[in-house]
Amino acid sequence: MYAPDFVVNAGGVINIAEELSPAGYHRERAYAAIRRIYDTTTAVFDTAKQDGITSAEAAERLAERRMAALAHVQQIRTFSERG
Repeated sequence: MYAPDFVVNAGGVINIAEELSPAGYHRERAYAAIRRIYDTTTAVFDTAKQDGITSAEAAERLAERRMAALAHVQQIRTFSERG
């Protein structure tokens, strides 16, 4: 069973985003988001099995749906300028 790297390695990106948060780093908030990687991975495997596709294809479909859902967002986070 293959779990695409951009799914299972998301924890690093999530943690960096938390470190750059204007509100400052909050460990529990970061860990809560990181714990959801398991749910995402399970959803990818379930979709792959149900649709008869590879887990890579299922992960790409999920990523595309998530990006499409955010297409209307102009700016997700505002970071203050660092001098």
